[in-house]
Amino acid sequence: MFRAIRFGAGLATGALLGGLAAWLVAYFAGVDSPEAFEARAKQLRAEPERAAARWRARVALALDEARRATAEAEASLQASRVPTPPPPRG
Repeated sequence: MFRAIRFGAGLATGALLGGLAAWLVAYFAGVDSPEAFEARAKQLRAEPERAAARWRARVALALDEARRATAEAEASLQASRVPTPPPPRG
């Protein structure tokens, strides 16, 4: 009998602590309803995808900038070259 009471008390305590933990998570996440919680969870799951997309955009922008700078440097180098006269004949 005592074991059953202790087991029931343990279950009740676990349920209360689990509920408290869930409430604290929801409170600090800034959600006040199950729908808002699901929306926030969906947003957090999508965050790595958005971060990867931002990273890919940054890399593409850096590559474009490097290509542009390379093209400008090559054009400047071509413009600054002085044609060498042909060797003297004879």
